[in-house]
Amino acid sequence: MKSQMRLFWLAMCCLAAGLTAGNGVYGRQVDRVPRNRMVSDIELLSELTDHPAVSAPASVLLSNGDTAAARKLIAEYFALRKQPKFFFARSEVIRRVREYTSLFPNEVKEANRRSDVFVKTYGSNVDWRMPGRDLRGVEHTPNTVRYLARQWEAVNLAVRFFRENQNPEILRFLMAHVRDFASDFEAGNVERGDNDVFERFYGGHRIRNWIMMHHLLLASPLYSADDQVLMLKLVLLHGARLADQSKSFNWGNHQLVGLVALYELSMMFPEFKAASVWHDQSRKLILEHMEKEIAVDGFQAERSSHYHKLDIVNYFLVLQLARRNGEIFPPLMHDRFQKMFQAMADIAMPNRAMPILQDVSDSLDVRSDQIDEEMSLGALLYGDRTYRYFGGAEFPASFYWYFDRGAVARYKSLRPMVPSYSSRVLPQTGYYVMRSGWGADAKYLMIDGGLAADKPDHTHGGVLGVIGFALGDVVLPNYPVRYSDKSYKDMKNSLAKNVALVDDMLQGRDWIDNKARTGFGRWLTLPRPRVEEWVSGTEFDLFSASHDAFTSAGVGYTRTIVFLKPSAWLVIDSFRSTEAHRYQQLWQGDFEIVAAPKSAVHKSNKGYVELILAAGAGVEIAEHQAAHASGVRFLQKADRSTEMTTLIHVGKGPATTSERASVVQGESSYTVTIGATTWVIERANRKPSGMTGDRGAITVTRHTAESPDAMLVVNGIRLQAGDLDVTMSKQCSSQLVKDKQGRWVLTLLSSEANTLTVKRKIGPSRTHDIAPGQSLVLTSQE
Repeated sequence: MKSQMRLFWLAMCCLAAGLTAGNGVYGRQVDRVPRNRMVSDIELLSELTDHPAVSAPASVLLSNGDTAAARKLIAEYFALRKQPKFFFARSEVIRRVREYTSLFPNEVKEANRRSDVFVKTYGSNVDWRMPGRDLRGVEHTPNTVRYLARQWEAVNLAVRFFRENQNPEILRFLMAHVRDFASDFEAGNVERGDNDVFERFYGGHRIRNWIMMHHLLLASPLYSADDQVLMLKLVLLHGARLADQSKSFNWGNHQLVGLVALYELSMMFPEFKAASVWHDQSRKLILEHMEKEIAVDGFQAERSSHYHKLDIVNYFLVLQLARRNGEIFPPLMHDRFQKMFQAMADIAMPNRAMPILQDVSDSLDVRSDQIDEEMSLGALLYGDRTYRYFGGAEFPASFYWYFDRGAVARYKSLRPMVPSYSSRVLPQTGYYVMRSGWGADAKYLMIDGGLAADKPDHTHGGVLGVIGFALGDVVLPNYPVRYSDKSYKDMKNSLAKNVALVDDMLQGRDWIDNKARTGFGRWLTLPRPRVEEWVSGTEFDLFSASHDAFTSAGVGYTRTIVFLKPSAWLVIDSFRSTEAHRYQQLWQGDFEIVAAPKSAVHKSNKGYVELILAAGAGVEIAEHQAAHASGVRFLQKADRSTEMTTLIHVGKGPATTSERASVVQGESSYTVTIGATTWVIERANRKPSGMTGDRGAITVTRHTAESPDAMLVVNGIRLQAGDLDVTMSKQCSSQLVKDKQGRWVLTLLSSEANTLTVKRKIGPSRTHDIAPGQSLVLTSQE
C-alpha cells in the first residue's frame, strides 16, 4: 500500500509540474518542461518514465528521501550507456587528450592563454546581464553579455582539466560557473530582451559547448553525480527554450545555430520524452535551411564568406552526428553540403583564400578570408585532392574531436592537386571570377553581381564592385568590418568599395541599427543588379551588368569588364543621362597618382599594377580615404551620357617602354596595347583587321605581330578571318583562336547548341552542329 501511495504521489507531482510549466502556457507547448526554471529531480524522472530500468529504481530512492543515491543512479545510466554515440567515446578521452596535446602544441598554448584570461576576467560568480562588471571592475557591454552567454571557453577548460592531470580546481571552476548561470537564471538575474541569454544563437552555442564539455568530463571520476544531473537539467531547459523559438522557418544563421543545438541535444538524450518531438522539429527545419539558404551553386544565402564558413560547421555537426548514429538525411542535404566546399574552391584567390565578401568581422587590416580549416574538413570528408590543395599543412585542431583517431593520418596521406579550372561563376549567388590560373603569378578579379534577396542584412553597398589579386597579394581590396567599431557603417558602404558612383550617391541607404546595441546594422535600400552577359573562354572573359542605384537621379548605369588574358582588364562604366552629373570610379588600395599619362600605379618587388584612363581629358584623379579604406578616385563631369573606362594592367618588374600599356577610346571602340600585342574591343561592325562579328555584337580581337590570332564574339552570328567566313544559325557567343599549327579553332561558349556554316573563297561551304563548350578545328580543307 505504501509503495502504491508513493507512486501516486510521484505521478501527481509530475502532473502538477507539467501543468505549471512555462508560466502557465502549457497549452501552447508540446512538452511538460518548465521554461522559467530548471526541472526538479522528480520532474527529471517524469521525463524518463519510458525507461523503467533507470526511472523505477530512482523513483523508489527519491520517495525514500535518498536524493543522492537517486542522482547517482541517473548519472551512472547516462555515463555508461553505449547508445547514442557522441563524436568520441568516454573511454578514449584521456588517451586522446594526450594525442591532441602532442599534435597541436600551438593551439594548446593559445587555449591556455585564452582560458587564463577568461578565468581571471570573469571568475565563476558572473554578472549575466547589464549593468554588470567583470572582476577588474570593467562595465559589461552588450558584446560582453553575448560572449559570456556563448561559453566559448568551456571546452578549452575541460580539455585543460585532463592535460593537467584532472586538476580539481579547473573542474570546481567550471561547475561553479555553470551553477552560477543556473541560479542567476532562476532568480531572474540574466539578460532578457534583445540580448536574452536564451536567444537561439547565444543559447545554441552555449548548450553545444556544455554538451561537449559534459562528454569530456564523463571520463573523470571527479565529475560527480550532482554535476551530471545538473547538466541533464540544463539540457532539458535549453531544449525547451530553443524549441519554442523555432516553431517555423526563419532566415539566417541565428535560428540555424539554435536548431543544430536542438538536434544535437535531442539526438544525444533520446530518453527524455520531449526529445522525439524536438528531434523531428529540428531535423525538418535544418533541412529547410539547407534547401532555402544554400543555393544550387553551393553558396550561403547571405553571400558572406564569413557566414558561409560558419554554416559549413553547422551542417557538418549535424551530418557527422547523424552518421555516428545511423540516421539518414535525404540526398539534397548531402549534395548541397559538398557544394559548399566546391563553391569556396570556385571563388578562391590564388593565395588559396576567399576574398572578403560582405560582413566579415575580423581585424581591420586583413584582406583575405582564410578557408584552410574548412577545406581541410572537406578534403577529409570526401577524399578530394583539390580540396586538399586549399587545406592546411596539418589537419586543423578545431575538428580533431569530431573524427576518429586515424583522421589526422588519413588527411596527411592525401596529396594536394592544383585545380584544373580558371575562371568560374556561382550563377545563383552572383559571384563572377576572372582568373588566369594558380600560383604566385596568377591574376584574379571577382565581380559582385548579385544581391541577397531574402536576408540582405549582411550585404554591403558594393554591388558590381570588384576585388583584384595580382603580384601575390590583394591589390584592389574589399575590407573586413568590425560590428563594434565606429567605422562599421562607413566600411559597409560604397566609399570602401571598387565601384562607380554618381553625384556622391552611395548604394547603401536608410541605415537600420539592430536592437541588441552590438553595433551591427543593415541597409534598408540596396541597388538591384541585372547581369546581362557572362562569357568565359581560354583567351577572353566578358561580364556586363546594370543596377538601379542612380535611377532616382535620372541616370542609367552599366558596368562591362573584359579580361584580356592573362595581363589586363578593361572596365567600362557607362552612364546614360540627359542632364549634367559628376561621375566617379573608386579604386581601393595602395596606389600612387601619375600625371602623364593619367593613371595610378601600385608597385611591389614583384611588379606593378596600373589603373590607366582611356580618356584622360576632363578627368581628375585624387587620393581617396573613408574610415579604414584608402585608394584613388577618378572624377569626370559631363553634361549628359558618358563612359568612364579604366585599364587594369598587371606588369612584371619595372615599367619599361616595351611593357608600357595604353588604352585609346574611339567612337564605339577601345584599343588596348601592351608591348607587341593589341586588342580591339568594339560594339559595332567595324571590321578590325579582317576579323569581324555582326552589327550589334560585342567583339574583342587580339593582334600579335600585326596579325590577328584570336577573337571573341558575344551575341553575334558571323565571324570573319581572312578567307574564313563562319555563320551561326542563331545568335551566340563564341571564340576563334589560331592554334600552334596555324589552324583556326572555334569554341561555342553559349549554353545552347548551334549550327555553323563555314565558307572559304575556294571550295564548297560546310555545315557543322556544335554543342556548348565544344571546339572545332577549321582546317584548310573546309
